[in-house]
Amino acid sequence: RARAPAAPQQQLAAAAALSLSLTLAAPGSALAAKSEIPDFLPFQPVEITTETSPRAERLATYLNKSGAKMYSAFWCSHCRDQKSMFGKDAPLPAIECFPDGWSKESEDGKHGMAQECIDADLKGFPTWVFEDGTTLAGDQSFKKLVKASGFTD
Repeated sequence: RARAPAAPQQQLAAAAALSLSLTLAAPGSALAAKSEIPDFLPFQPVEITTETSPRAERLATYLNKSGAKMYSAFWCSHCRDQKSMFGKDAPLPAIECFPDGWSKESEDGKHGMAQECIDADLKGFPTWVFEDGTTLAGDQSFKKLVKASGFTD
């Protein structure tokens, strides 16, 4: 008997659990030996240490002013990479989707996801959404962000 495809929120939750388990069970981590996912992962701000180039700052400023949004999760390595590409001082239009932490079990099946992120019907992180409705999933190069946003330097 064929199973019905999982709802997007269930798929996203499964991806989150897998990402968390891979991150937390990395060699040398305290959970590596246990191979378990915690019931709750408290929010921890992502520290970006890379310097912001003038071009990255101009692009981030434009993305912000144009209404673009980057939906991200504090536990997402691709989100961290995307933010690092822009640098610590870039005014990124980033929306944290788990500002109160990630919960393994939740009555609503959303795992603590912010309502704005639920409403955006995200399929993964990071996800860029532009004013014209264009959506780009995954970390993106400057070239792709420039093209999708219409930024001219």
